[in-house]
Amino acid sequence: IGEKNVFPQLRLAYSFFQYLGKGFEGDVGIRYAKTPDVNLYAFVLGAGKYIGSYWLNARGYFQLTNNNLYPVFVATGRYYYNTKYDYYSVLVGYGTSPDERMFTGLLNDRVSLKSYRIGAGYNRFILNKLITGINLFYNNQEYVAGKTNNEWTISLLLQYKLWFKKHK
Repeated sequence: IGEKNVFPQLRLAYSFFQYLGKGFEGDVGIRYAKTPDVNLYAFVLGAGKYIGSYWLNARGYFQLTNNNLYPVFVATGRYYYNTKYDYYSVLVGYGTSPDERMFTGLLNDRVSLKSYRIGAGYNRFILNKLITGINLFYNNQEYVAGKTNNEWTISLLLQYKLWFKKHK
């Protein structure tokens, strides 16, 4: 890496979420990332639907950098049980979005390259204070135009909740 910065110099994000009734929700947002090589602007549109214990969501990112537009599409499904922190999830997507924390340092290199991914996860609320989780992702990622490699990512989550309200 040497002299090259790994993380963006500045990263800003805002999203507005709105429940639309009958289990539907929508969101709009903007993202900005400043790096030594690029200023990335992204506009986000999403829609979701609750069907019983299931949540389905589709989100599109329209990223603009160096006068080029790069789309990203992500579809997520979750099955909730017990609390809002207990769920199974699946994800499919195309492209690299500025919301993907594991690729933040690689955003400059990946924004213009093709990426196809699929993943699954499991989150569980335990001991009335801890959220645990595991996610597994497969990503077919271009590293230069026309050449791809396969990436496997496993992420583990351990989060401590300072406050939790039990629902009756």
